[in-house]
Amino acid sequence: KVLSLVGSHMDVVLAETAKWKRDPFKLTVEGDELHGRGVTDCLGHVALTCLFMKQLAILKPDLKASVVVVLIANEENSDILGIGIDELEKRGELQDLKHGPLYWLDSADFGPTMACCGALVWELTCKGKLFHSGLPLKGMNSIELAMEAVRELQRWFHEEFKATHNEKQYKFDTGSNLKPTQISVPPGGFNQIPSECIVAGDIRVTPFHDQDKMQAAVERFVAELDVTKLSSSGYGEFHLPEENLKAKLTLTWKGHPYYGVAVDTESIGYKALYDAITKVRGKANPFSVGGSLPIIAGLKKSGFDVQMMGFGRMSSYHAENEFGLLSEFAQGFQILEEIVSTVNSS
Repeated sequence: KVLSLVGSHMDVVLAETAKWKRDPFKLTVEGDELHGRGVTDCLGHVALTCLFMKQLAILKPDLKASVVVVLIANEENSDILGIGIDELEKRGELQDLKHGPLYWLDSADFGPTMACCGALVWELTCKGKLFHSGLPLKGMNSIELAMEAVRELQRWFHEEFKATHNEKQYKFDTGSNLKPTQISVPPGGFNQIPSECIVAGDIRVTPFHDQDKMQAAVERFVAELDVTKLSSSGYGEFHLPEENLKAKLTLTWKGHPYYGVAVDTESIGYKALYDAITKVRGKANPFSVGGSLPIIAGLKKSGFDVQMMGFGRMSSYHAENEFGLLSEFAQGFQILEEIVSTVNSS
């Protein structure tokens, strides 16, 4: 019998020192507040699990279940492969953890966290025709093309992949969603109609839609989208029949996809976590998040009782002036104690 605490990571996201009130790369303790990059995500959990294992070593309780901690180092930058949880899974190093609940310790606000989203990063290259801005009928404005194409894509997507009753049951704030987050054009003058515009963004996929089928459907929609029928807000259009020219859209996917997961709320692992939070804090507040976590969907699919939790502040995730409360991490320590006790006696 095994209980595992997995996913706390030693890498952190970037921080712009000038925008912080304190040095982000130094732990600052002010009363109950712990300030610094990674306190919530996720160095606070790294420290907590290390202290928890130290106490087990000192106290030597009579355990019928093995307690295993897996710390990782490439959660924030998953482009660096072969050094993290994905490589451990690939080499079969996690198989023994199937014999009990696996707690992914990289969430926040106690919860329990019931589900998280998958993520796809897309890039849409919009090709028009460069021309003088005083003659809009002679060019094809790639920025306007991008605006109209993304508008149509979003309209279709949110109609096609509406939220189901499962999102409500698992307390998601939104359903699956597609949105642009970046836009760029080549250098040029204010009096030039740009010939190319690249829009990029992501799709957050709740675990109640088939993500692979969704990805294929998006590809198909873009491939079949007739740019000549897109509306234009000005005088320009997206085809020039007299020149036999037509604007072009090209969709590509960037990086590696994450898959969402909904935990089994009937499992021993979930019930142990729910009861532990209730006992320590007086009440459990289950919720789901639109963020994404690596590998756990695959672990659940292959038979792991995957659960998610965390004791930092969701409001400070990846934010400037990230912080957590020492008292809440102390409660997290107590919650780990309760979970171990429950699983050990089950």
